[in-house]
Amino acid sequence: MRVARDDVHLFFACGLSIPTRTIYVGEVAEGPRSESGDTPGVDFKLADHVVKGFHILEARSKEEEIHVLLNNPGGDSYQALAIYDVIRMCPCHVNVRVLGHAMSAASWILQAGDTREITPSATLMMHYGDFGFFGHSLDMTRWSKELERINSLMEDHYLDRIREKHPKFTRERLHQMIQFDKLVPAQEALQLGLVDKVFEYPDRT
Repeated sequence: MRVARDDVHLFFACGLSIPTRTIYVGEVAEGPRSESGDTPGVDFKLADHVVKGFHILEARSKEEEIHVLLNNPGGDSYQALAIYDVIRMCPCHVNVRVLGHAMSAASWILQAGDTREITPSATLMMHYGDFGFFGHSLDMTRWSKELERINSLMEDHYLDRIREKHPKFTRERLHQMIQFDKLVPAQEALQLGLVDKVFEYPDRT
């Protein structure tokens, strides 16, 4: 099957494939780099691409499935929420598949999918977010309360999905689990209820 040049450019530039109804949620190569040379994962540019991509695909069809390929180290909580919300608001069935890793805020985005898959070699990482802030003491107090709100919201979203499989799973248990970085390989993610399926590689024999 021949692929149109414009479709190829759009997928590589913005992570949107209109013919396959696929959105790639990875790192934006042309984004600003940190002092270490790394590009950000979940940032304003990625959220901008994803929100616009969903709008385009929804406008073309509100019945056909949308596929999200997720390979991301995490990042900004607010931008992650923008992506989480656009997935949850979408009238289409949304399948999210983790390739490689979905760390921090990216593992939160994963929970928005109607179906959630992970490849056998991929890893999730869950933990509480943090803010870096310098300023007036009253402003710092307010931002501290905002961080508590964001972390509580994150807990709610994890618990909603985990309790689909483990109805008696407690908030305290989740708190203990993610108080520090919790690395979750594919099979453990399935057992916990953080994904619905571990992807099976095709048989090529």
